Amino acid sequence: MKVEIPGRCWKLGTNIDTDTLFPGRFMTLGGATAQGALRGLAATYPEMAERFTAGDAFVAGENFGCGSSREYAATAVRDIGVPVVIAHSFARIFYRNSFNVGLPLLEYRGGTPIPEEGPLIADLATGQITHMPSGQVYAGVPVDPYLLDLLADGGLMARLRERLQVRR
Repeated sequence: MKVEIPGRCWKLGTNIDTDTLFPGRFMTLGGATAQGALRGLAATYPEMAERFTAGDAFVAGENFGCGSSREYAATAVRDIGVPVVIAHSFARIFYRNSFNVGLPLLEYRGGTPIPEEGPLIADLATGQITHMPSGQVYAGVPVDPYLLDLLADGGLMARLRERLQVRR
């Protein structure tokens, strides 16, 4: 499964917690909102409020998605149009929540920084990230085939909705 990153890659730090990705004060009775995610991220990364566009990706260090276990953080990141999050490592609950809601994640532990300007292609099955303008290939960690199948179905929730409809 290949994911195109047409925009830029926002370089985030380490230990990016779910309250940075989606502060609880932006939760509504209906759940997460994309606007809430952008406001929360803009508090830490002010330029993001002005320059972020759907199709931009996040590239981060260790422990991305630590903190709260609520899946709204992953949902909000997906809903603002982030096609994939690339990080050195992910908090485990965020990792599963992301695949459950259909947000692709890719671990990259290489020492060479991924360029900020795209386009890039992230091949989740092989773990390879290709910077299209230069042809440079970065070796990430392949995503488990079961999780790739979940993504192909739109995530666990979409898969369950589909199965429930088939049974009716």
